[in-house]
Amino acid sequence: MRSSEPLAVKVDYYKVLGIQMGATDEQITEAVRKVSREWRKRTESSDIAVRQEAELRVAQINEARAVLTDPQQRQAYDAQLQREGVEAPKAVDTTNHGGDWLKQANHFLGIGDYHSAAYAAREATQQMGNSAESWWIRSRANAGLERYEDAIYEAQQATNLETNNPTYHFHLGFVAENLGRYDQAIREYQVASTIDPTEATYQLSIGSILLDLGKPREALGVLEPVYARNPGDQTANFYLGMALIDCAEQIPSLRNEDSYVVAAQAELDEMRSYCDKAKTLQNPPPEVVQGVTQLDEYLARMGTKRFHVPFGQARYRGPVASAITACFIMFVLFLLGIVGASTGTGGGFLWFLICIGVGVGVFFLTWVPNWKVNSRLFD
Repeated sequence: MRSSEPLAVKVDYYKVLGIQMGATDEQITEAVRKVSREWRKRTESSDIAVRQEAELRVAQINEARAVLTDPQQRQAYDAQLQREGVEAPKAVDTTNHGGDWLKQANHFLGIGDYHSAAYAAREATQQMGNSAESWWIRSRANAGLERYEDAIYEAQQATNLETNNPTYHFHLGFVAENLGRYDQAIREYQVASTIDPTEATYQLSIGSILLDLGKPREALGVLEPVYARNPGDQTANFYLGMALIDCAEQIPSLRNEDSYVVAAQAELDEMRSYCDKAKTLQNPPPEVVQGVTQLDEYLARMGTKRFHVPFGQARYRGPVASAITACFIMFVLFLLGIVGASTGTGGGFLWFLICIGVGVGVFFLTWVPNWKVNSRLFD
């Protein structure tokens, strides 16, 4: 019997992360980092409506991460998404509940109903005239609907009407960031921070953009003072943790678009310093803990020794084959030494010492850490 429950998925997690359905695990991980950086800073806003909207988005991002990084859950979710699609959005609520369209628009934004929020905000604009607050709410609604060109125009109207409102400058920066206008976004965040230097959100936003631009060391200079002022704040822990992970992962010189390998002791040591610092964060969220744990495990593997024969076709063999080859070479040298020593002459004993010495040299040549193996393979 067919269930009366709707079978369509409630949220398109791929859309939440801004990726395609066939995205790889690495692409999902990177997307989670990116959209988390984009929305987490807004959870620190002093405006409760902005905070509620951001908390809803962050919850969706966390749900997407949990489902799409679990192979069984992802398989079931993908099958349901392909078969039934996504639930249709709610019908736009055009009812005037009590006459306060702005209050209604804020309510709709807090529950993620951007269509109804946009309608209520337009009604508020008509009712209140050229109001900075109504322009700001219209912009937030259109940003939620990914109508960023409309949103940035409306956000600029709000800042023009109230030039000293940091919340409006912060939102304008947020929309500019989504349009890829990073210089403008940083300027707006700086203006907001100048108006209200006590609000950590604005500095966190600057650090977030620097991370997106691949400048984690510059981001550290912005984020470390924020963390130092409030080490227990999870959002500050999130951005600083991400910056430390990004700093570590920028160090290896051998890399392609999606991955890297450590191939030097100096690289391993420098990455370890960032990882160790990230492990001291006081209140990191789960995604930072996961990222630091994965980095720590990778660095441990790179420092672990194994056999690797560095010459001929043997250099491309796996750990087991390399161990067998190295042990065979040392065993042959040992036998040759025994045969030489069995002659009972001084020359035979010297030959034994030479064979043992070469065997010891073979051991140290082939028993090496994984980063050394990488260096040999990619040399």
